[in-house]
Amino acid sequence: DIALYNGNETARSITGLDFSPDLIWLKNRDTSGYHHYWVDIVRGSDKNLFSNLTEGEQDAARLSSFDSNGFGLTNHSGVNKSGDDYVAWCFDGGSSTASNTDGSITSSVRANQTAGFSIVAYTGNNTSGATVGHGLNAEVEFAIIKSRDQNGQFWHVYHSALAANEYIYLNSTSAKTSGNDFMNGTRPSSSVFTLGNGQACNKSGDNVIAYCFAPVAGFSSFGSYLGNASTNGPFVHTGFRPALVIIKCSSTSNAYTNWDINDSARDTFNVADATLAANLSDAENTVNIGTQKIDFLSSGFKIRQGTSSSKNLSGATYVWAAWAENPFQANGGLAR
Repeated sequence: DIALYNGNETARSITGLDFSPDLIWLKNRDTSGYHHYWVDIVRGSDKNLFSNLTEGEQDAARLSSFDSNGFGLTNHSGVNKSGDDYVAWCFDGGSSTASNTDGSITSSVRANQTAGFSIVAYTGNNTSGATVGHGLNAEVEFAIIKSRDQNGQFWHVYHSALAANEYIYLNSTSAKTSGNDFMNGTRPSSSVFTLGNGQACNKSGDNVIAYCFAPVAGFSSFGSYLGNASTNGPFVHTGFRPALVIIKCSSTSNAYTNWDINDSARDTFNVADATLAANLSDAENTVNIGTQKIDFLSSGFKIRQGTSSSKNLSGATYVWAAWAENPFQANGGLAR
């Protein structure tokens, strides 16, 4: 679910979600320089990570609670600046956190198999081939992993459209890279993901958090497409009308190949172009102005921008992740 709110620098609750959120990813839309806050129930409401930075976990209260239909805000300007608009992308991780011994490393897992999403906390052991249970009972196709303890370590992303030994950085415009240091050149199974001995995600004694996603028909989908540099851009079939689409160029890198985020809550009519970037602190629509255009359609999305580096360079490969506006329901109509 997606929450939109206006800051007032007064501690209060944001309500109206259809569930109690377990991962809250929020961003100031109006003012550049404010970070992407990632807060989850496994680490706690006072533990912050920032996808546009390589810093370790910040221990400071910005959110105050995970509520039955929303979340509590403090008066801090990072999440509640007076007069500024905010977006919070919220994910349901299920009802309880449990110890998981499916892998060689015991993990603490909050998993929602129906939604194909789990939050996984573990401690690294610097052993190639170590495995970590993710609790989804389905093969993970998209995983975002970050060291909590170390400053300077990149956010590592696994995507099923890449080769088993390839990965990409969430906090960067960089193209894909390869090596066995991250997931040991091994694709996740239905029960575990495998680690290499890289320091970023498996340093001995290091606390690490992983957000794991498995595709669920009618709810979530992950894949790739080739850009064509045309305003009649690629159509990407998801099987549902998306509420949230995240796109990243994986084959090349320049100053504009950001992790573009579009959603149907901020853009209620096509063509949608209210873009934020997971790797930048920029405000909405200051990210590659004029290069963000996308249509949300009944069974997928269509790229409408011509020579955009962020979405549609000719011959470039883009990986994407999408979640449904009306999960498990038929989505009618081409535009809202």
